[in-house]
Amino acid sequence: GPLPPGLNLTTNGLLSGIPTVGGAFGFVVQVTDAAAGIATQSLNLTIIALDPLEIVTTSLPQGTAGSAYSTQLAATGGQAPYTWSLASGSSPIPPGLNLTTDGLLSGTPTAAGTFDLLTQVMDAAATTATQSLSLTVIAVDTTAPSVPTGLTATLAGSTQVNLLWNASTDDVGVAGYRLERS
Repeated sequence: GPLPPGLNLTTNGLLSGIPTVGGAFGFVVQVTDAAAGIATQSLNLTIIALDPLEIVTTSLPQGTAGSAYSTQLAATGGQAPYTWSLASGSSPIPPGLNLTTDGLLSGTPTAAGTFDLLTQVMDAAATTATQSLSLTVIAVDTTAPSVPTGLTATLAGSTQVNLLWNASTDDVGVAGYRLERS
């Protein structure tokens, strides 16, 4: 039978190429020497079709500056083992974190911010896949918010009072206010 699609046999006996389909293939190889002697050999070749290499991690958990962080990136398809890295054009990994070649993103981030990473995985056949992932590292709240100032109360009816004050400040932002009757 014919060679598997995508493969070629050169005159010096090199079978090469990239197979385009999987399956079992039987074919006969014939060699001729300088004295016109001929030898033939029946060969069977099984090509295993692999699923395309794909990064299945689509989001990263949020981190906190100064706290331990660890998450494992994951891929499917292709031919294991996988090697992980940042692709060209990626933002750097947050300070204090490290991406190992086996896909573990870990360490203790030292800076807050949003980091847009372009992760890349390469399989044993040198096929690559990339995935954009955003990592948000929040700051540690080290300071209590300031006390609101300038509180004024205005009667707005027999059952309603409007309150107005100067906003509090905080190193990571004020999330809200709670009023209590005393």
